Amino acid sequence: MKELSDAYFVQTFIHKGRRERLLSELNHPKKRYRALDRFCHQAEELLDPAKILCRGKKITEEAVFTRLKQQPCRILSPDGFLNERYETFEEAFRLVSMGTDAAIILLDGYAVVTEEAMKGERGMYLMKE
Repeated sequence: MKELSDAYFVQTFIHKGRRERLLSELNHPKKRYRALDRFCHQAEELLDPAKILCRGKKITEEAVFTRLKQQPCRILSPDGFLNERYETFEEAFRLVSMGTDAAIILLDGYAVVTEEAMKGERGMYLMKE
């Protein structure tokens, strides 16, 4: 299993021109929260479109979703309760779906990115390495 680090997420799923700044801020303790918070509002601009398998409600319909249920994963979020938690994918997805903040669920070869819940449907992206 690959390391589920910030660097892995940024290098694998973020658009090339946006990687350096985001990674730098994630590695700086005082800027980390701000970087995650900004990501919540700009997720679609930062994500590499070539890595998006599907978006929105279609995620839970994906066959890959059911295969990953028991896989270990890591959560990144500006929400202190969720940030840096290690859970099974099924539990992580449940926790993130209940919250309103954006979150990133990292697991081996995949990421699920949820945007902040605002008006309308919450943006959600299933991404593959």
